Amino acid sequence: TNLSLSGAMVSDVALPQNAIPTDPFFVRLNPRTRPLNEIELKGEIVRMDTNGRTKYGIRFLPMQKEDLKNLKRAITR
Repeated sequence: TNLSLSGAMVSDVALPQNAIPTDPFFVRLNPRTRPLNEIELKGEIVRMDTNGRTKYGIRFLPMQKEDLKNLKRAITR
């Protein structure tokens, strides 16, 4: 997974056969380290690659100030 303040690239996502997510959806980040261990970010798929490993480019939608603060802290580590 590649993470930034504006979105993420997520790979190796398992979806039901023939399912393509097109509506905004929730991305739940569950890293083992703080400060990301309790952040939930809402995002939408803006890019999809199904050649080989399935990968999705996700653009985050507006988030709570506390979540943004924790995300910034995690990315700058």
